[in-house]
Amino acid sequence: AGTYYPKPDAYHTVDLYNKDVVKLPAEFPAIVKLETVGKTHGGDPLYLTRVTDPAATGKRLKIMITFGEHAREFLPVESFFRLVRDIGAKHASKDPSTLHILQHAELLLVGLVNPSGRRHLEKTQDMCWRGMANGVDVNRNFAWEYGGPGSSANKNNEEFRGAHVFSEPESMAMRDLAKREKIDAFLSMHTGAQYIFVPYGDTISKRTKRRHPTTRKQLTLANVMWAASGGYYT
Repeated sequence: AGTYYPKPDAYHTVDLYNKDVVKLPAEFPAIVKLETVGKTHGGDPLYLTRVTDPAATGKRLKIMITFGEHAREFLPVESFFRLVRDIGAKHASKDPSTLHILQHAELLLVGLVNPSGRRHLEKTQDMCWRGMANGVDVNRNFAWEYGGPGSSANKNNEEFRGAHVFSEPESMAMRDLAKREKIDAFLSMHTGAQYIFVPYGDTISKRTKRRHPTTRKQLTLANVMWAASGGYYT
């Protein structure tokens, strides 16, 4: 089998992402607002795209979804734009399901968590590059079971966890956003396998059979997503 290299012009570069994401509020002014929640080591802004019906009353669930943590995973960034534009179009056409969602939920979308890693990939053309430009895997830099199995203290390992927990501005920005908004749910979008993971999926939790109070409900929802995808996701 030959080696597959993605066609760069088929996906958003960091510069194109930065250009397109700031256009979303003008495309869908009724439901989309854009904020900056931090900056990377390289100086790129970390954008938050807030999607909801501002006229809705009562408590709305706050659902935070992140995309583009790993530089080599191109599709999550594209799915971010697809999600926003699909919701925007369906809201404009007064689709009942979309109207219901936006009246009862507020989506907090970070379309590209790891701009510096993507820039490194673009510069070096190393299509397997996973981490940020400095080699830290942002998904291994959070507090949950920091330093445990599945991460590395070796700077040359693609699962390098960083010098200490929350050592990176990207992970700090995601932590602060979640805390400030007091989110009700969190999803992290990835590619590479057709799996739906629910808490808790780390090595220690699986060994100790640790469960979240809502694990059963989350598994029920995962089964609905599996069915809706025709069995593509498991």
